[in-house]
Amino acid sequence: MSRYKKLQAEILHLQEKFELERLTRFQAEEDLRKREELCERGIRAQNNYEKLLKEVKEKTSLGDRDIIGELRKKNSELELEVRELRKLKDAPDESSSGSSVGDIRDVKGDLRRRSWVPSRKLTFSPLINN
Repeated sequence: MSRYKKLQAEILHLQEKFELERLTRFQAEEDLRKREELCERGIRAQNNYEKLLKEVKEKTSLGDRDIIGELRKKNSELELEVRELRKLKDAPDESSSGSSVGDIRDVKGDLRRRSWVPSRKLTFSPLINN
């Protein structure tokens, strides 16, 4: 009788192991299906983006392209001016040599930073045109 009980216990153990492996396989298949679905969504989103971009490029008129070019040029000029102003701001203080830095208001009432550097003459243009 003890041999019969050992075999019964082994059968139960193998059945539990089989069920656990089956559940693990189902979980792995479910994970794979979800990942494939996400991948398909990503591919569809990329295709939609490319179609939209192509459509926008085709529909952009020549006048719009000129405006975009002008805005890019102005943006570059403003970025250059900002870099120059930051360089001036980060320059070491030369107050002992007679240079002065102060705030002034122009005709429109804009507050601007005025720097006097003896080695070169600076001119400021407004960063934002009203």
